[in-house]
Amino acid sequence: MSAPTAPAPSEPAPARPVGRPAVRWAIGLTVLAAIFDTVCMGLRGRLFTSFGFIDHGWPVITLTGVVSAVMGGLIVTRDRRQPIGWLLLIPGLTTSLALALDAYCGWVLLDGGPGSSTAALISGWLASFLGAQIPFAANALILLLAPRGRLLGRGWWVAVAAAVVGCLCWSTPPLLEAATYAQVDPQPGPASTVLFVAGLVLVDAAVVAGVVSLFLRRRRSHGVERLQIQWFIVAAVPFALAILWLVTAQFVLDIPRGEATHLPLFLAELAFPLAITVAVLRYRLYDIGLVLNRAWLLLGATLVVGAGYVLVVGAVGGVVDGFWPVLLASAIAACLFQPLRAHVVRVADRLAYGVRLEPYEALADLSRRLADSPGSDATLAEIADACRRSTGARAVVIELHDEAGAPMAAGAAGDDPGPGGPTVTTPISDGRHRFGVIRIRPAPDRPLGRRDRQVVNGLSEHAALVFRNLRLEAGLRAKIDDLAVVADQLRESRRRMARVRDDELARLERTLRTTLVPELTGIGGRLDALAADPPPPGSPAWTELVDEVGRSLAALRDLSHGVHSDVLESIGLEAALAARLSDSGGPVRVIVTPALTRRPPAPAVAIAVEGAVVAAVEAGPLDGVELTVAGDLLVLVLEPGRPGPVPVALADVAGSGGGTVVAEGPRWVVRFPAEA
Repeated sequence: MSAPTAPAPSEPAPARPVGRPAVRWAIGLTVLAAIFDTVCMGLRGRLFTSFGFIDHGWPVITLTGVVSAVMGGLIVTRDRRQPIGWLLLIPGLTTSLALALDAYCGWVLLDGGPGSSTAALISGWLASFLGAQIPFAANALILLLAPRGRLLGRGWWVAVAAAVVGCLCWSTPPLLEAATYAQVDPQPGPASTVLFVAGLVLVDAAVVAGVVSLFLRRRRSHGVERLQIQWFIVAAVPFALAILWLVTAQFVLDIPRGEATHLPLFLAELAFPLAITVAVLRYRLYDIGLVLNRAWLLLGATLVVGAGYVLVVGAVGGVVDGFWPVLLASAIAACLFQPLRAHVVRVADRLAYGVRLEPYEALADLSRRLADSPGSDATLAEIADACRRSTGARAVVIELHDEAGAPMAAGAAGDDPGPGGPTVTTPISDGRHRFGVIRIRPAPDRPLGRRDRQVVNGLSEHAALVFRNLRLEAGLRAKIDDLAVVADQLRESRRRMARVRDDELARLERTLRTTLVPELTGIGGRLDALAADPPPPGSPAWTELVDEVGRSLAALRDLSHGVHSDVLESIGLEAALAARLSDSGGPVRVIVTPALTRRPPAPAVAIAVEGAVVAAVEAGPLDGVELTVAGDLLVLVLEPGRPGPVPVALADVAGSGGGTVVAEGPRWVVRFPAEA
């Protein structure tokens, strides 16, 4: 019975990766803005101060922007239609830009940094416009859409509208009072304050609605999706509590701005993209393994080439001046990178895929390992192990079937693949014939994605010839096993026949020794006595002697009745007669009726016929032998070369088979019953 197949999680169809240069520029701009923010705060001497930590948000908010932009860029690169990727990328970029602009504005206006006051005021206004409202509203939308990018129901559009309207209300005051918000410490008017409070309340309500939505999703989900949602809850609950604490502390308890009011929110904001990162990478939420692989590969290559270039070119340039030595050193650095390329690729694969491998690498590794496999069971185990390592599954079982679909052999890899847990079943086929199935039990925290299914399909397609050979090998092995069983049966049959033959010979020997030999010995002694002192004819001594000889002959006939000769047993009656006549020294005409071929006589009758021919040959040469069927009788006609009376031996043999013999002219005619 096939194992139950786990339903594939419903997710948006992957779209063609688009806008990769734009995404890279956005991530690069985010990183540059974070670096510029750090440099400005360092030049101002405010990095490790209360102002830097609380008033500006360095380094927690700076890291939050970078992590959000990087993770959003990876998701968007994989699927441009995934809204959560955009809701991470764009707020991450705006957050980093707002921090950089705010740092520059304060550097110029407060600490006498380079630049004009106008540029500083414009930077301050843009920083207010790109402030916290965008990431707050984006986080609320992420909670409402997580984890698959769809709302829980139609009624949740109200929460989406609240987040959008709240963000707009929050962003309106900088437009209404641009000059005010261009200052380092703006003091907005009543209208701007009302809009700010309304926007804050709406965004906070949307965040709370997002948390409720996540808990409802968690109740309805199971398996890996439930684990993914739990990490979103880890991101959502601290964020919502931190916002509520900030609003309560500042507007209800009137606690001044400080570590107690803002640090929990900053840490919750940083934990938000980090928890989403765990959900994406740990539980393969958006299948971005290939993107991560290329990112790690680019990073590793950059580090290796950069380090090699700095070491080699710097060392040469420090010793020898001129263009050509530096060019030669650059070529040497490039050549040194080539041997390290395989190691860089291996490390990138390990970081991106963990214990999983790229499909082509798995197939290549499988081809190398199959060459060393001793048999079908080991080969199936090698393929199962390659499939398990490629997909990160918990256990893989490969079953090889015969043409009727019955299991012939199996190979397993991983944990105990016994019953329990969802199993994904993939047929092994070359398009025309089905050779078996691959049963995969995914790990609890790693469901099979589209790329994993491509790996499994690639393994089954590329190994179709191997599976066909395995089926032939298993079939031949089954035939050999069947032949071995038949050979054992034949050997046992021969042993039984040998035992029966030995028992029969022992019986004959015992009967001869205990019955016939004493009687014949006694007859010999009496013959010697009669020869020494012959009694007169008609004496009772002669009568008794004749009776004893008759009894001995009858016992001998009974003893030999049913014993086949070797020739008769091996080649049949007609061939046995021809073989006996060939020993007579001359050509003999043999005629056997075809009826005996279709219906051979009883074994005892066949023995008697053969014995009669042998007795006739011993009496003299024969010219012909004819064997026919007349009713219930088997008629043997013998044509002797020298006509004469019926030999006594012939009459004796005919009598042993229950037949009679008469001389009809020059021929001897022996009649046997067809059934003895």
